[in-house]
Amino acid sequence: MGPPDDRMSEAVKRLRGYIEEAGRVPESVGIEARLDVGRVPPEEWIAQIEAWRSLGATHISVNTMNAGLRSPQEHVETIGRYKEVLGE
Repeated sequence: MGPPDDRMSEAVKRLRGYIEEAGRVPESVGIEARLDVGRVPPEEWIAQIEAWRSLGATHISVNTMNAGLRSPQEHVETIGRYKEVLGE
């Protein structure tokens, strides 16, 4: 999944409308985005995360599949780099 675009913005608006129709507070329902490290270069990770956060995302998952990683250790190391980029 890439950074939020107009299509994603509209989807989030619809979701919030459905939540309100169900009698719930929209902020009480989390929104999870995904960062595909195989498609998004590390220098764009923060910008993508901030774009999703501005749209209301409360969680983000990191997908290391299809990133050309050759071993479980490379997946773990990539997730570690992601954590470092975020300053966590």
